[in-house]
Amino acid sequence: MLLDVFVSCKRIFLVMEFAPKGSLDKIWAKSASNKKHPYMEEEEARFYFREIISGLHCLHRGQVAHR
Repeated sequence: MLLDVFVSCKRIFLVMEFAPKGSLDKIWAKSASNKKHPYMEEEEARFYFREIISGLHCLHRGQVAHR
């Protein structure tokens, strides 16, 4: 799904949603619904944290603001 479009004098940027396993809030909700372990395993949380930080680093490197 196309979320946004940015246009510069040299490039056009398309912002699209990519979530092959579903949105992050659904992944967290699935983890929280587990009665024995209502949390995300550290290894899985580390993976998502690194993905988020990598994306933010890419945005900052390109001087893109985000909220």
